[in-house]
Amino acid sequence: MPKTKGGGDQVCTLECVKKGHLQQFEGPVKIIVVEPSINDLFKRILESSLLAFCHLFIGAAVCMALYFSYICRLPIFISAHIAACTTGFQLFLPSAFLILNPYFGASIQLKNRQRKSQHAYLTHLTLIFGLTGGLHILCYIVMSAFPYNPHTITGLLTLISSIPAFFIGPLLYHTGICSPKEAITLKKIKNGLV
Repeated sequence: MPKTKGGGDQVCTLECVKKGHLQQFEGPVKIIVVEPSINDLFKRILESSLLAFCHLFIGAAVCMALYFSYICRLPIFISAHIAACTTGFQLFLPSAFLILNPYFGASIQLKNRQRKSQHAYLTHLTLIFGLTGGLHILCYIVMSAFPYNPHTITGLLTLISSIPAFFIGPLLYHTGICSPKEAITLKKIKNGLV
């Protein structure tokens, strides 16, 4: 039997069991060491890389829209509408969803509670910028004979539907309907584990 590290006469009484990427040491205290497999590590790296590319492409789209709004010499209400709505709906809203993913670069060091508060903060910014952009274009519609086209109609529908959605999320979270414990239970039921 192996001796202890101090070179004394005591004998190691731990039973060592290795099963795949799990290594167990049983004695007075049970110790489980989990070593991620190469496939798991590759999956995490791939997911992190794809999320980083998503954020880069989001930034590129926002920069191009802002560049277009300031270069094309559009009326000030339309330029402000493009800048506010693009920043809100294409920069802050996707970031609000990505921040909830633990593999996203900006949220790797955050705890789950901190991720949720960052999500709420970015969602508030989305609503503020969306309402600002919507009000700019509404002012332009009122001041001039602005033609109603599919973009105008879908934009107004988006603005109208985003306001209740903004309140539904916190309502579900604070009432406990959408608690993490319940979500885990629903996932287990779906996978047939319960």
